[in-house]
Amino acid sequence: SNTAKIYGGGDTVHTSAGTAATSAADQTTITGVPTVAVAKSDNGPWTIGQSGADYTITPSNSGNGATAGTITVTDTLPTGITLSTTPSGTGWTCTGASGASSLSCTSSTAIAAGANGNPITVPVAIGTSTAVGTNAISNTAKIYGGGDTVHTSAGTAATSAADQTTITGVPSLLAVMTVSPASGYVPGTVMTYTGTFTNSGTSSAVNLTLLDPIPTHTDFNIGSATANLGTSDLTLSAISYFNGNTSTWGYTPVAGGGGATGNYDRLVTQVKFSFTGSLGNSSPNNTVSFSLSVRIQ
Repeated sequence: SNTAKIYGGGDTVHTSAGTAATSAADQTTITGVPTVAVAKSDNGPWTIGQSGADYTITPSNSGNGATAGTITVTDTLPTGITLSTTPSGTGWTCTGASGASSLSCTSSTAIAAGANGNPITVPVAIGTSTAVGTNAISNTAKIYGGGDTVHTSAGTAATSAADQTTITGVPSLLAVMTVSPASGYVPGTVMTYTGTFTNSGTSSAVNLTLLDPIPTHTDFNIGSATANLGTSDLTLSAISYFNGNTSTWGYTPVAGGGGATGNYDRLVTQVKFSFTGSLGNSSPNNTVSFSLSVRIQ
């Protein structure tokens, strides 16, 4: 509401500011304008390859008027992160199929001044190329439209604060077995098996257990089971034996066991190597080996 005043011009009443004539009040309707904003959060920390990982995008209106028209939210995901399914939210129409690295959602549902809009759930997959570590990945979302006079297009969109997520890696073990000699097997041949396993994953492998079955028609060479730990941080805590007739790994090989001759045991069916500590995921600390010998019956 506003008024104006007037005096002078020979008017004998309205001769000064103190006696000025006042206009009727002019009243004006003011329409508030919206100011859209967006926040990004997640349900991390996440692990490489896990399921059930979600981002949540929450739009809001910090202006003094409700939004009107179409609001658009966009997001480009960090390297290694892809959509596991199309994002969704009440009142939102979203694009972005499984495997996509970006998304776009639109809604014409009004957001009142000072209020939050309906959130968008963004299900994601954590790929093997995702960076690993504390707050390893960072992501933002953008929003525009809805009658906001500043954030009117993708080029002038409001950007959320960065959402940072901690990513935990997983080990990936690969075992390679070799045997010596490589050929010429006849009864009485002593064969030495050597297994090498390497961790090529995105984190250390901890407290490993390795089972090695003894081939049929062979006798285990007592004392031949050994491990080479290299420069890893593993410790060989135990070598255990199974003879197939007990429920535990408490069998102790004996010379001549099961009718074998010499320093061999025919009853051993599996050998278990138990390691404590960790096997790193970078060379040269990511490789260890083991070996044992058997004789063909």
